Amino acid sequence: MIMSGLHLAMLLCFAGLMAAAAVEDARHLVIPNPVVVALCALWPLCAATAADASLLAGIEALAVAAIVFLAGAAVFARGLVGGGDVKLIAAASLWAGASETTALLLLTGLFGGVLALACLTPLGAWIGGRRDGSSAALASGMARGMPVPYGMAIAAAALIVTFGPQFG
Repeated sequence: MIMSGLHLAMLLCFAGLMAAAAVEDARHLVIPNPVVVALCALWPLCAATAADASLLAGIEALAVAAIVFLAGAAVFARGLVGGGDVKLIAAASLWAGASETTALLLLTGLFGGVLALACLTPLGAWIGGRRDGSSAALASGMARGMPVPYGMAIAAAALIVTFGPQFG
């Protein structure tokens, strides 16, 4: 498959924005809104320059992203996930498209589970800016529901799901 230079540039922007989201979430437990807005703003251009671009595929991607956002908003309302995570996974769903969103969600869950387990180890003291790796700090973190920078898992899954079909 031949990829246009513009399409490749959009994919590289996507990768950079996902990396920025992951780093910021790891450092500050926040996914900046401008990153999510940029992902959503660049998606139509990337979708239009894809070799297999179609209006139907674009509409399906928008519908699936809306469903993912609404489901995520319901989970956010219960206090189970962060709002930035909901926005990022919805934006990632746009880029994954209807056919790859299930894989995106499954990989995000898998990577998020591994990340949550890592947060319970001394390594977890370094994730999300927590520098006190003592067992007392880890125990208190587990007791209060230590936050997990899920943006890292979302970004990793989105990169795999989006780049896999492009180069696979």
